[in-house]
Amino acid sequence: MVIDQVLVLYTEFMPYNLAAFNSLSWITGATVHVVYWDFRKVSPYVPKEVAGIKFIPRSASNHKSLKQLIDLIDPDFIFVSGWRDKLYLRLAFTARLSGIPVIVGMDNKWERSFRQILFSIAAKVLHRFFFSGAFVPGKSQYQFARKLGFTPSQIRTGAYTADTACFWQERKVPFRKEILFIGRLTPIKGIDSLVTCFLKLSEEVKFTDWKLIVVGTGPMQDSLPISPRIQYKGFLNQQEIALLAQEVSFFCLPSLAEPWGLVVHEMAAAGVPLLLSSACGSAEDFLVDGYNGYYINPKDEQGLSSGLGKMMELSNEELVNMGERSRELSTKNSPAIWSHSLMSLAGFKDI
Repeated sequence: MVIDQVLVLYTEFMPYNLAAFNSLSWITGATVHVVYWDFRKVSPYVPKEVAGIKFIPRSASNHKSLKQLIDLIDPDFIFVSGWRDKLYLRLAFTARLSGIPVIVGMDNKWERSFRQILFSIAAKVLHRFFFSGAFVPGKSQYQFARKLGFTPSQIRTGAYTADTACFWQERKVPFRKEILFIGRLTPIKGIDSLVTCFLKLSEEVKFTDWKLIVVGTGPMQDSLPISPRIQYKGFLNQQEIALLAQEVSFFCLPSLAEPWGLVVHEMAAAGVPLLLSSACGSAEDFLVDGYNGYYINPKDEQGLSSGLGKMMELSNEELVNMGERSRELSTKNSPAIWSHSLMSLAGFKDI
C-alpha cells in the first residue's frame, strides 16, 4: 500500500514534531502538509519547510481553504492533534464522511474527574463521526481513549517521540556537578520548589560546588531567586540542549502535573540519569526507580530535597551506569517507530 499525501492539523508545532514527520515523509515518500498554530504559542520556535514537508500557518487558513486543500491533495489519512480546534473538528467530520482515515492525537490522562466522565459518555457515540483511531503517548492516555469508546485495535501508544538522533551523543566523563531543569517556568512545573530545595542543599559543605542549570522561559522567569549557583539559560534549541546534556550529572523535573513530558525522552536518549515527579506521564516508559534514577512525590518538598541529595551523592561511576540505562530505556520509541505506529493506525501496514 502506498502513501502519497498526508494532512496534519496541528496546534503548536515543536522541533521534535519535525523529526517525527520528517521520518514519516522519508519512510513513505509522501508529502506531509502541516497546518500549525502560529498564535497562542508558548515557544518562539517557528518551523521551516524541509523536503517532503509543507507548512501552512493556521492564521492564514479557513474552512474553505483547507477543504480545497483536502480536495486537491486527497490525503491518504489525516492526523489531528487533539480536540481543541473547532475548525479541525469540522474538517475531520467531513473527511470521515468521505471515508478518509482520521487519527486524533491526545495526551490527557484518565483521572476519573466528573468532567472526563461526562465527556466520555458523549464521546462514546460521537468520536466515530470524527476519528477512526487515537494515537496516545502511554498507558494512562490509553485508558482514557478506551473510556471514549475507541477499541484496542483503534489505539496505538507512542504518540510522542524525541529526536533521538539529535540527543544520542557521547557523554563526557567526569560529569560537571550540575543539575539540569528544562521546562516552562511556571508553578505547575515545580521550578520554585526545585530552586528553593537546591539553594538550601548548596549551603551544605559537601554540595557547595554544585550548580543548577535552568533552561526555559515563562511567567516566573523574573521572580525566581538570583544566585551564582544557578544559571538561567532562557530558551535553547534542541542542538544546544543536546550539547548541555553531555556534561550534566542528572536531570530533574519535579512537575506537579505533567500529562507526558517529552523532555524526559530527550534526556533518556542523551544518556542522562533522571529524578522525576511521579506525576510525569513519560516516567512510566523512561524511568525505573533505582535503575536509572528515582521518583519523587510532586507534593512533598522534603522528598524533593532528599531525592536531590541522593543523586548529588552518587559517584561518577554510578552516574555513568544510570545514564547508560536511561539510554537503553529511550529506545522504546524513535521517529521511525512513531511513523510506523501512525501508519499502522491509519490502516497502512505493508510499507
